[in-house]
Amino acid sequence: TTGVATTTAAAGTAPSGATVATRITAAGVSFGGLWRGSSVVASNPTFAAATTYTLSLFAKADTASRIGVRLGDDMKTGGDAYCWWDLSTGAATQITPTAGTVVAIGSTNHGNGWWRVTVTYTNGATPSGLFDIAIVNASGGTNYTPAGTESVLVWGLQIEAASTASSYIPTAGASATRAADVAYVDVATWLPALSMTN
Repeated sequence: TTGVATTTAAAGTAPSGATVATRITAAGVSFGGLWRGSSVVASNPTFAAATTYTLSLFAKADTASRIGVRLGDDMKTGGDAYCWWDLSTGAATQITPTAGTVVAIGSTNHGNGWWRVTVTYTNGATPSGLFDIAIVNASGGTNYTPAGTESVLVWGLQIEAASTASSYIPTAGASATRAADVAYVDVATWLPALSMTN
């Protein structure tokens, strides 16, 4: 099924503070909440068999409050339900996929209605190079007909060959890497001057 949901760029303020969030709007047809990322992204991901990947995405409720994702063709139930999140609470619902294994699913509150949703998935033997984002129904399903007015805001999609999500890595439509995250504390600022006497 080809995704038929539409996107509007620069439709809201992202967690970065810039007006760069994308609005996904469902169509009023069967599978109308489905947006197929690999049909519009120039550098489609290539997934290796029996390999673990983590997808992360910042998402915010708009006129709809449920979002689902699929990382590879088999990461769905036989009834076309995805792992999904309630963007009003951050609650995450895990599925048992037709192949492969969903290792972990979660969400982190980033304020102002934004959640960073994450799912870690180990591919089966014959993975496909596709990923979907969907406005799902109350069961996490994509096989339904939306009213055509449902929408969510998204930003910062990231797919990594890793068992956890790293912090957001800005890209320009191509894969990117960066140095490991490093925490730094200026001790002189936080600790008072010490004096020692005999």
